[in-house]
Amino acid sequence: MNLTYSKLDCAVDLSQFTCGDSQDHIKLDNFLKERAHKHQKDLIGTTLLAWLEKNKQKELVGFMTLRTCHIQIEEENKTNFFKKVLIKNKYDTYPAIMIGRLGVQKEYGHKGKKSVSKNYTVTYIQAAIIDGR
Repeated sequence: MNLTYSKLDCAVDLSQFTCGDSQDHIKLDNFLKERAHKHQKDLIGTTLLAWLEKNKQKELVGFMTLRTCHIQIEEENKTNFFKKVLIKNKYDTYPAIMIGRLGVQKEYGHKGKKSVSKNYTVTYIQAAIIDGR
């Protein structure tokens, strides 16, 4: 499965995209279609779209909204944390990326090894780091 990625753009038609029929899926759909653009404009998070090429046409198969945040190491956890994580300089907080929303087109979700949801997150984050997306 060869996925390509793009940043959410107002020109993209999202009307046919749906994660499913459950309340949680509907909330994801509504976020993508109604709030993701505003969050991106307000610099709250960046929404990335996953596309699958089929029959020389691209189909939207998933999305992910990322935002920056930090991980705070509580005093009582520092000793254990620094034993497991080899970091030269020790701080109270570390920068991180939070996956705020992750949605997969219902036809592609939960299909075992070939499912978009199984590989989407890691693949995109790797591409983002390498390509600087």
